Amino acid sequence: MIIRNVNRIEEKYLNLLKLIDSGEYKIASSGTNFEGVSRWVKNYTFESNDNIGILTSMIYHDHLRFQIAFKNDIDDKLIEKVYKMIQTIIEDEEKHAAIWLYTVNHQLLESLMNKYHLEKNQVYMSREMMYFKEPLNITCSPLTTISYQKDILMDTLNLLEASFVDIAKPNEFLNNADYYHQKFSNLNKSRFTGFILNDELIGMYFHHDGDLEYIGVKPKYQSKGFGKIILHHALQAIKEDSENIPYLYCVDENEKALAFYLREGFEVMGHAARLIVKNK
Repeated sequence: MIIRNVNRIEEKYLNLLKLIDSGEYKIASSGTNFEGVSRWVKNYTFESNDNIGILTSMIYHDHLRFQIAFKNDIDDKLIEKVYKMIQTIIEDEEKHAAIWLYTVNHQLLESLMNKYHLEKNQVYMSREMMYFKEPLNITCSPLTTISYQKDILMDTLNLLEASFVDIAKPNEFLNNADYYHQKFSNLNKSRFTGFILNDELIGMYFHHDGDLEYIGVKPKYQSKGFGKIILHHALQAIKEDSENIPYLYCVDENEKALAFYLREGFEVMGHAARLIVKNK
């Protein structure tokens, strides 16, 4: 395996970061032009007859950020080299680090989890999903729609608390009401739509420039076809508001949602794992 410390990363290596997700690719390909990136630290490329890989490191919002992806998984010897590279950079920079890597590199992921004493529930794992089809033309009936207004904020946050109970911290939405008010008020390539049934807010979505950031249905109204109505209404809104392909992130723990998105025509484009490492 040939390992190079590089200043300019060739596109064939950058493209590996799309296996994590398109966001990681955008960050690395934009470099210091990407908002939040103050400087590169070190970048490495790896190449052998049957494999290529990339390891980037940068200061992103005053923290270390690593991106690691290999086309094929790697053996213990190379894993140890990668680990030492990461450790050297962390110690030199004296900063906490977020390590983003391609989850199909199972051996590397498991080894880093062991070395940093991380349990599975401490590692954020998600799939980037994109929708390349035409949205279905589905009537909203019996639902009616409502745009965002502050007097539905608390109902919205309670809905999100109930919808994301398995994957969000308790009161994560309610404790940040001002933040969500500002977010949902944003109309710049964004849209919030709530869905009313019998004067009750039973569902909602919010997208920003193609990113379907939030979509939820109250638990007692799930598995009744309302999720499909709301999703395709959101996809149509994205088509009208943004030039980007509709996409979202689905955490691995949310198996029910993953099955739903796949059934409705989304495709998995990236699979990411994020490890948080604290500098001693």
